[in-house]
Amino acid sequence: MVSAHNPTKAPKGWTEVAWNAENLQRMKDLGFNVLQLNIAWGYRPNDEALNLEDVVDLPLQLPKTAGDKSREKMRTPERIAIRSEKIRQRIEISRQFGFRTMFHFGAPNVLYPPESPGAPGVILDQCISDQATLSRYVTLLKALPKMPWCSLAGAGIQIYQHFGSDLA
Repeated sequence: MVSAHNPTKAPKGWTEVAWNAENLQRMKDLGFNVLQLNIAWGYRPNDEALNLEDVVDLPLQLPKTAGDKSREKMRTPERIAIRSEKIRQRIEISRQFGFRTMFHFGAPNVLYPPESPGAPGVILDQCISDQATLSRYVTLLKALPKMPWCSLAGAGIQIYQHFGSDLA
C-alpha cells in the first residue's frame, strides 16, 4: 500500500508499462504526438518524479522547508540522479519516435498536513503568497535547464519564454 512512509510502492494490481519501442510505436499508431514523461500523481508509484525538487538538487542557499526535511530520504543526490536519468531516457526514446515531451511537475511542492489540509489554522510550508516560495521556484526554474535531460527537451527555452527576464 502506498503511504507517506512507503511512497514508492505501487498499489496492488498496478502494471508498470515499459518505455520501449513497441509501446511507443503503439502510442504513435493510436495518434498520440505528445507524451508526459512522468506520472505526476499525488503519490509516487515506482519513485516517479512529482516535483522540481525530485529532479533538481535544492541549491544550498535555499532554506529547507518542513516538507524538505520530511522528504530528505527521497531527495538524496543518488535518487535525484536516478529519476533524472529515467526522464532523460524517456525523452530520448520519445524523440526517436517523433513525440513532443512534457515534464509535469507540481509547484510549489506542498506537504499537506495529514489532518485536514485547508482547515483553519493549518499552514502549508510553501505558499504562493510567500515571497520566499516565489524566490525558491525562480531559483529552481533557473537550475532546471541546466539538467542534462532538460536540454534534450528544449524546456529551458519554454521556461524562459514564459518567465522572461525574471529567469535571465
